[in-house]
Amino acid sequence: MVQNANNRYGGMAEENTNKGSLGDLLEKYRYLGVAIALIGGVALVLVIFKDIIFGDGGGESTLGTNSFIAIAAVGILIIFAIVVDARAKNRALTERAEKLGVMAKRMYTTVAELNVANEELARAHLQADFASQAKSTFLTNLSGEIESPIKAILGDALILRSKQDLNEIQLQAVNSIALNGERLSTIIACVLEISRIEAGDVEFVPADFNLGELIAQLGKSHGVSVDVAAKAFGAVNGDARLLRDVLQFLLDNATNAEQGGAVQFSVSHQGENDFEFEIRDDGPGLSAEALAHIFEPFYRQAGEDGKGIAGLRFAVADKKAGIMGSELKCDSEPEKGSRFCFTVKLPAAAKNLAASG
Repeated sequence: MVQNANNRYGGMAEENTNKGSLGDLLEKYRYLGVAIALIGGVALVLVIFKDIIFGDGGGESTLGTNSFIAIAAVGILIIFAIVVDARAKNRALTERAEKLGVMAKRMYTTVAELNVANEELARAHLQADFASQAKSTFLTNLSGEIESPIKAILGDALILRSKQDLNEIQLQAVNSIALNGERLSTIIACVLEISRIEAGDVEFVPADFNLGELIAQLGKSHGVSVDVAAKAFGAVNGDARLLRDVLQFLLDNATNAEQGGAVQFSVSHQGENDFEFEIRDDGPGLSAEALAHIFEPFYRQAGEDGKGIAGLRFAVADKKAGIMGSELKCDSEPEKGSRFCFTVKLPAAAKNLAASG
């Protein structure tokens, strides 16, 4: 826009320069033109006055009269040209001033519209922040109200489960109470965690930690073998808590989702600071529809019978990966298992950390 404006005004300046060459010439000699016109006019008056007083001087007088008339005419033409050029300049300046006035009015309108838009955007941000804060407060209070009854239900179910005189139907009912109570507790925890993340209460807090040690601990706790090379990784800098949470969930999902197959856990160094974490299983896999919505918090595939809770946990894991500057990726096919992976930047720690065991 600036370049176009410069070109436009530059073109106008060049045009005015070309057009002004005659005007500059007339400006330069305008006083000469006036002097010539005055001299010619005075001389003409004197000649005419002489002829009236002293009579006709013959051809010589006529020649002098004609000369003075010619001189006066030239002067008058020059004055006329100067007047015409001045009017043209004045008209051009007036037109230019009118154009600048229109441009200024448009700019003023645009600035006013931008100010209105900025004010509306600021109000929208304020309303969104208020709504987010209200949601977080509501969910926190709600969880506090629900948590105690759920713990009481789970405690009673545990007591009932320990009784020896329950028949099969009663035992199934107690197990169902315990299972659904645990699901409800997990749902509340996930919703609260998503709310905290969206409110910005979960932050990336980098610190030095031993990556090989963390990998070995997770593999051991889930009964999953890990590449020997991965265990050899040394001290890095990152958020070990967030990384552990994401890997913990993915390993839980792979080992506890009624798959019954082998789970592979690998870590590879992709670049100077990039580490790719990959978890594979050979379980039932996911349909194309479920795969497309896997990270949506409350998505539930038809016929899942309450297993939509996994969507909440996937959403939490994906958002925590996002806090680390990454994102979860999933490849899956029915009856062929699933593959989850994500890449995190983990620069080398400032100093080596000794593994604790």
